[in-house]
Amino acid sequence: MDVQEISAGSTVYLPVFVDGALLSLGDCHAIQSDGEIGSVEMRSEIRLVCEVIKGRSPNMGWPRIETEETMVTVAVATPLEEALRQSLREMIVWLEELTGMSKQEAYLLIGCVGDARPGQAQVAHYSMRCIFPKKYLRQYRQP
Repeated sequence: MDVQEISAGSTVYLPVFVDGALLSLGDCHAIQSDGEIGSVEMRSEIRLVCEVIKGRSPNMGWPRIETEETMVTVAVATPLEEALRQSLREMIVWLEELTGMSKQEAYLLIGCVGDARPGQAQVAHYSMRCIFPKKYLRQYRQP
């Protein structure tokens, strides 16, 4: 996915709907620009904890990342605009699940305080991420 938010301390949620699914990790970057115009790859050791969370989100179609300060959705598609639309749709669904707000409310809130950034824009399958600051969730009640 080549996204900056996957780093030490982040939680990555992957939609897995296949028994016996496998997990593969790719290259690690010391630093990377948006769109991966350039990056510095590095040798790394990774400590990874995997857990199957059954029934968590039946509407989750793309990876979600949680950091201390942000929620991030990632989608991969061609063209780049489709990856953007899919990452935005995924964030709308996530906000609906967390807060009970409507699709329209979630869309308006993301439009005011969210960010859309490319993850990988140098190859045919582009990744886009929708980034939402958690500080704007404090005013919403949890369902």
